[in-house]
Amino acid sequence: MSVKSVVLLTGFEPFSGQPFNVSAEGIRLFCESGGSAARAELSWRVLPVVYDEAPLRLRAAIDELKPRVVISLGICDEPCYRIERVAHNLDDTEAADNRGEVRRALRIIEDGPESCAAPYPHAELARRLEEKGLPWRFSESAGGFLCNHVFYHLCHRAAAPGSGVESAAFLHVPPLGEGEETGDLVDAIGCAVDAALDSLS
Repeated sequence: MSVKSVVLLTGFEPFSGQPFNVSAEGIRLFCESGGSAARAELSWRVLPVVYDEAPLRLRAAIDELKPRVVISLGICDEPCYRIERVAHNLDDTEAADNRGEVRRALRIIEDGPESCAAPYPHAELARRLEEKGLPWRFSESAGGFLCNHVFYHLCHRAAAPGSGVESAAFLHVPPLGEGEETGDLVDAIGCAVDAALDSLS
């Protein structure tokens, strides 16, 4: 009997006065629905919107679960799914994290590369979203806030020898109001997970 691959999904806690964060709701609903459970061991974590804490929580989850696939989600201000392909070594935004910290023009990892390409089958995810009739676009920048901050740490970790992370991605999801239908969001997460699993050797 083959051992299932471990898939870690992460989202973010609410910030900027939001009552909830759809990225966290999406991964919870997907895992509770049993999506892809026949193919993988699914786990999810909600990361704090705090510069110093979010990567520590991510690293701890990777160390504990030893996933082959890590997919992080964040909320965007567009009505589509943004498939992030490159993480940049830069915190740079006027927005404050949930502890009030603002970072402008600061490197995320001092001796890290300027950018990291995510090891993930982006074109396959795009194809699957297209098949579902879900709007999407590729993106080369996840911004200068916590989304890119976590994405860069994730890609940097995946590139480290012996990390065990074979596929890593960041997907920006469109905003949803409380009570709005979440079926498309769960479908999109399923597309992201299945695309990654199919790419594993």
